[in-house]
Amino acid sequence: MITLVYLSSNGEVVKTTRRAGEVLKLPEATSVWIDFDSPSEDENRLLTDFFHFHPLAVEDAIAHIHHPKLDDYQNYLFLIMHELKSELNREEPETVEVDIFLGSHFLVTYHSQPLHCIQTLKNTLDKNPALLQKTPDFLLHFLLDSMVDSFLPVLDALEERMEAVEEEVLAKAPRKSLDEILSLKRQLMKIRRFSVLQREVLRLLSSGEHTLIHPDLLMYYRDVYDHLVRISDLSESYRDILSSVLEGYLTTISNRLNEVMKVLTIIATIMMPLTLITGIYGMNFPAMPLQDSPAGFWIVMAGMGVLSILMLVIFRRAGWW
Repeated sequence: MITLVYLSSNGEVVKTTRRAGEVLKLPEATSVWIDFDSPSEDENRLLTDFFHFHPLAVEDAIAHIHHPKLDDYQNYLFLIMHELKSELNREEPETVEVDIFLGSHFLVTYHSQPLHCIQTLKNTLDKNPALLQKTPDFLLHFLLDSMVDSFLPVLDALEERMEAVEEEVLAKAPRKSLDEILSLKRQLMKIRRFSVLQREVLRLLSSGEHTLIHPDLLMYYRDVYDHLVRISDLSESYRDILSSVLEGYLTTISNRLNEVMKVLTIIATIMMPLTLITGIYGMNFPAMPLQDSPAGFWIVMAGMGVLSILMLVIFRRAGWW
């Protein structure tokens, strides 16, 4: 579905499905936002038949190439960006691609799934129609700012999970902690990869190299760039923390294994002389000490018990347990 948003002559925000050509010809349509939401094949053809976008840019938009980029086609800019969904009930965070065409008096967004940043911009325009009096590059800034903000709730949720798993590791280090640590590291790796790539796109937009970005708006784009720098730095620091937690988990498991091995070694060491005694008395000799004594069995058992206690006392004084 295609939605065209523009400011009418009486100052109201108009959302319509009229043909783009009709809307762009309106005298009051100085800034038009055209949103392609899960478009059909016929609607996709508007990208080439009406807007005359470059076939490579149209191909990238339809194919979803899955990595952020910025291409300058002189008359318009083509961007690929990603919004991060806040649901974390999956192994990896889900990103939704949005393809953006920025012209001198139009902003075209193309996406296959509903996006929070798109809905936020629509709601903001309803409340503040004056935003459409600004140039499309200002709308693009608002869209990118909302898109970048989608990373922050995800990072906050990941931080809470990190604190929880760190407490588990310090308490008892269950097996599920390792799975949670590895899952968090994968999610943070994906977040950092997309934030770094999108950071480069924002750096290019805020550099002043593109004439479609008004010089007065460069500071706003730099602000979004700073947010992405903070997000990428946070994700990297969280990964370092998780690496420390993982090392702590492995150390705890290793110490626990050492304790188990220590107990088993003590038991095996105590059993060695006892096995020797029982082995000696198991030999087939006709005459053995205490063999004919009625209390011989109990004397040997008592001797074995005293020997075990004596060995435990020696191990204790040596600090082995």
